[in-house]
Amino acid sequence: MVGAGGAGGACRFGFSGAAGSAATACGFRVSGANAAGSAAAGADAVVCGGGHGMLTKALTAGKPVVVVPGGGDQWELANRVARQGSGVLVRPATADAIRDGVRRVLDDPSYARAARSAADGAHRVADPVLVCEAYR
Repeated sequence: MVGAGGAGGACRFGFSGAAGSAATACGFRVSGANAAGSAAAGADAVVCGGGHGMLTKALTAGKPVVVVPGGGDQWELANRVARQGSGVLVRPATADAIRDGVRRVLDDPSYARAARSAADGAHRVADPVLVCEAYR
C-alpha cells in the first residue's frame, strides 16, 4: 500500500511491478507490501503497468487506475481503460507524469464512478471456457 506524502497522507495506492519503485520518485511513501488483489482492494487508486491480471484486480475492486504500459498488450489494455473512463494512460513514465495521473484520477470522481461501473458489470462477463463447453 502506498500513501500520499505530505499533509493529506490519507490516500492509499496500490502499485504493481516497477511502479512500486517509482512511488518514491513521485513523492509517495511505501508503507507495506501486499498481494496485488489485497493492495487493489484497500487502495483509493492503483498504479500499474497495464497487465491483464492487475487491471482485472483493480477494476473488479472498483478502483481507478493510472496505467504506465510497457509492451505487448499493455498498450491496448491501457487505451481501453482510458476509453472506458476508469483510468488514465501515462507516457512517458516520468515522476511528474505519474504524479499528475494519480492526482487526476483522485480529483475527478468520474474515474472512480467508471471503475465502480466496470466492477458492477464484471459479473455479467461469461467465462469463455463455459461458453465453449456449452457448444460442444
